[in-house]
Amino acid sequence: MAQELDRAVTLDFDLIKTYVRLDDAAQARIIAFAHAHGIPVASHELYPAVAFGGDHTEHISGTSRRGYSPKMSRLERSYADVTQLLIASGMSLTPTMALQGGFNLVARRTPDILDDPRIVLAYGPAYVAALKAQYSAPPAAGVLTATPDMVASLGKTVNTVVRGGGLVMAGTDSPIIPFGLALHVELENYVTDGGLTPREALITATSGFARIVGLERQLGSIAPGMLADLVAVEGDPLANITDARRVRVVIKDGDVFTEQRLMAGAITPHP
Repeated sequence: MAQELDRAVTLDFDLIKTYVRLDDAAQARIIAFAHAHGIPVASHELYPAVAFGGDHTEHISGTSRRGYSPKMSRLERSYADVTQLLIASGMSLTPTMALQGGFNLVARRTPDILDDPRIVLAYGPAYVAALKAQYSAPPAAGVLTATPDMVASLGKTVNTVVRGGGLVMAGTDSPIIPFGLALHVELENYVTDGGLTPREALITATSGFARIVGLERQLGSIAPGMLADLVAVEGDPLANITDARRVRVVIKDGDVFTEQRLMAGAITPHP
């Protein structure tokens, strides 16, 4: 462990993630060491990581090696101890609602999201065909499949944390679910299934995200001095969160990529 921690400092790591099977004393030691060197620490766990000063937790359903400290029940319910620990501690949360059934739900209720030609180009026809088959087939007997109520329960947790002043940043755990599209579905889950406003949801992927990871002077908002990393969409995502998927222009560090240019094939950045 000492060698790993020294390596993290030598290589200037941005983040250390501890896994849930790590001994408590070791996790406490890692967090203390990392903070002494200005490095944040993440984990799937909420407790006891929160007591040690952990900075971030992934997945509302994130695993725990203890019977008494999971963040949600088997029916995807989270209770007030979870939300209040997150809010009061200042730990940030990446909910991954899409991973925990939200993508399955959206793909079943709006299957046309997989008909987008950009999706077929990005993932390949065979992969898209497999996704369509997966989300059109009835759930197998005896398999617990996410229901609207279960996904709404996840959304309630996100809503409680955000409205309570807690820190939420969007993330997906891709490629377990399709990269890119999964992030848009995650935002849709926050709004449609969690009751956030589109503005609140978009902040979790833009300015709020940037503040949590310490990049608010470079990313997350449109202002002088920021990196020119932008998207232009057709529609109004502040009125309809699904309009965020309708990207027509991407600007990457000042280089402009139209949808036609991106769909045409290999991309060569402009000089």
